[in-house]
Amino acid sequence: MADGQMTQNQRVDSDDCVLEYSITRPAYDLASFDETFEVTKQKSRSVKRVAKDALTSLSPCCSGSHLKSGAAACSYIGSVVTTFVPCLYWLKRYKPRQYILHDILSGITVAILMIPQGMAYSQLASLEPIYGLYASFFSLLVYFVFGTSRHISVAPVAIIALMTGGVVDMHADSSPRQSGVGNGTEFEALETSTLLANVTSLASVAPDAVPAGVAVATAVTLAGGISMLVMRLLRLGFVTVYLSDSLIEGFMTGSVIHILTSQVKYIFGLQITKYQGVFKIIYTWIEIFSKLPQTKPPELIVGLFSMLVLFLVKDCVNKRFKAKLPMPIPIDFILVVIVTALSYFCDFKGRFGIKILENIPTGIPPPQAPPLEMLQKVAVDGFTISIVAYALTVSIAKNYAKKHGYKTDSNQELVALGMDFIVCSMFQGFCSAASFSRSIIQETLGGRTQIASVVAATLILAVLLLIGPLLESLPSVVLAAIIIVALKNTFENYKLPVRLWYESKTDFWIWSATYLCVVLLEVHWGLVIGIFLSVISVILRTQYCKAVLLGRIPGSDIYRDVKKYADAKEVPGVKIFRFEGGVYYANAERLCTELIDLVGIDPALVKKAHKKQQKEKQKDAIPASDERNGGALGVLNIGITHTPTQECPFNMQMEGLAEEEEEESSDKRDAGRAAAALTHHLLLDFSMLGHIDCSGVAALKTIIAEYRDIGIDTFLSHCSEALVETLDRMGFFEKFAKFHIFLTNHDAVIHCVANY
Repeated sequence: MADGQMTQNQRVDSDDCVLEYSITRPAYDLASFDETFEVTKQKSRSVKRVAKDALTSLSPCCSGSHLKSGAAACSYIGSVVTTFVPCLYWLKRYKPRQYILHDILSGITVAILMIPQGMAYSQLASLEPIYGLYASFFSLLVYFVFGTSRHISVAPVAIIALMTGGVVDMHADSSPRQSGVGNGTEFEALETSTLLANVTSLASVAPDAVPAGVAVATAVTLAGGISMLVMRLLRLGFVTVYLSDSLIEGFMTGSVIHILTSQVKYIFGLQITKYQGVFKIIYTWIEIFSKLPQTKPPELIVGLFSMLVLFLVKDCVNKRFKAKLPMPIPIDFILVVIVTALSYFCDFKGRFGIKILENIPTGIPPPQAPPLEMLQKVAVDGFTISIVAYALTVSIAKNYAKKHGYKTDSNQELVALGMDFIVCSMFQGFCSAASFSRSIIQETLGGRTQIASVVAATLILAVLLLIGPLLESLPSVVLAAIIIVALKNTFENYKLPVRLWYESKTDFWIWSATYLCVVLLEVHWGLVIGIFLSVISVILRTQYCKAVLLGRIPGSDIYRDVKKYADAKEVPGVKIFRFEGGVYYANAERLCTELIDLVGIDPALVKKAHKKQQKEKQKDAIPASDERNGGALGVLNIGITHTPTQECPFNMQMEGLAEEEEEESSDKRDAGRAAAALTHHLLLDFSMLGHIDCSGVAALKTIIAEYRDIGIDTFLSHCSEALVETLDRMGFFEKFAKFHIFLTNHDAVIHCVANY
């Protein structure tokens, strides 16, 4: 029945409603289906067109198809400019009456939170706190211009600061610019009566007056920025898909241990050696415990008090009364102000010996290129940091874009972060990324656009120009307390491996390996090993795909795994085999092996058994008279006699093993012959086959040919259009007819049973 008929009935049971359907239609193979229904042929793209599209994708400016008239040219150039500078697009559509108050409120709140965090994360990066404010100010402005997300806040974050600090600690001693002491600042602004002079007079500062740590930090930041711009040029924004969730969580959780370890010394007021290399965490904690008797009680009291206040306000007030508070209490900023005032009036440094920030210059440093000779040493570290920063930023940006119904451009985010890194490196800043905590505050308070970032940058500029010296009395231990309390939520990640153990063993081992490598080795090595394991897991999953033998559920056209479903019964004479994955050079041999194991028919053994049977028949057919007359045919007995000797035990054992192997092989041949005798069709279900390459097609041709030689016809089913096109391009249908490909398993089974 070419047109087919369908009826649908509904059966209502006592407990639930079960829908039933029955369809009457022909059993289609691919050839008859294409003849019955019109096939729309897709035009294949020429090599010239493919090259042109690739060139255009690298740079939209390379396409000249839009430049047919002056108006079209202007429109096209405008679209290109707004693509690379997204703020020009949304600023035209900005609605001040609806957005401005929300953006100002969220921007002020984020700035109040960002000022102490920026200073604290600069300390985490082994730099003086002022450099965190430089990075915060320029990151906000650059992302405002080039970013595509409306809600994220880009500035220094803990994990990126930690990775930057690791590079600074490793290379600071070899930096060519060591005019300063340690990682402090040699930059001093000239004190003038006007803000303009406070900024512009900085050009007179000697360009070489840059501390060693700052030189390394700016160099690695520049290297990361260049890496991201190169990735954008090559359209490699997709690389973050190889950073699985389990890898990211393991990496972040392991990094928390490094962050905590780097700040504990400030809480206890200890001088700890900066270790490098493998097991540095263990060596650091051993030294911390050995020096606990040297703890400075004043710094410990200030640190514990700060941590207690931060914890109580954030957990017992902000979190509990979140719905009632118009905005979270900015306890970080309030704590900094209060403790700074107490330190100044009570002289914490002079009376109690508490370490304070001391010198905080005012103004903005003049632009200065990082030491280019350091780029070669920190290029790999810069690339690693850029990957992590990009992954964090894109994941947060996509989350808010999905929530608010707009799209972000992953490749443009590479431009935004790359330009951010480059600009920050020119103004003594360091690497930044999107912060989840600051972004959620900006979004929760109603921030609509990146105008909120401009507001936050304005307040940070005020701190840099006016308020900076007022923070010189702030104890360093307060910044350490801010960092440690900010890590509290990340400790909940230790629940994840327990859940992963039950959900996915592969993800559990990736999380565990990444975590242990980050903690015991270096942070960047943990990331590299985690990525390697993730890629290996993907390769193994595709190489060792599952294969099953299918049976029919009685009274239906449904076919399921016979080992999983007891009601699924094999169709007599038809073996239905499903390979659940793509077939390519790495698993083509496995396809053949799994097919033989599950079907139970090895064509090579069946052929061998058949040849052996033919030989035995020929031997039995020799006339008995020829055997009796064998002596007359020239067989000469020369009188040599054989004297039996005692057999060697080893020889007897080997002969026994050979006999067992021969018996086992004979049993397999007999079983294969028996199965082959009962089987007349082999059906390959390719419903889960996503792709196939030349090696896979060659293996498929071999399977069809070998089973045809022993009298078993092979059919295919559930082949997608893309798979059929691939087989056609590879010449598969030159020896395999399209009418041997069926739309479904049931179509093929009906054909096999009807035509046997």
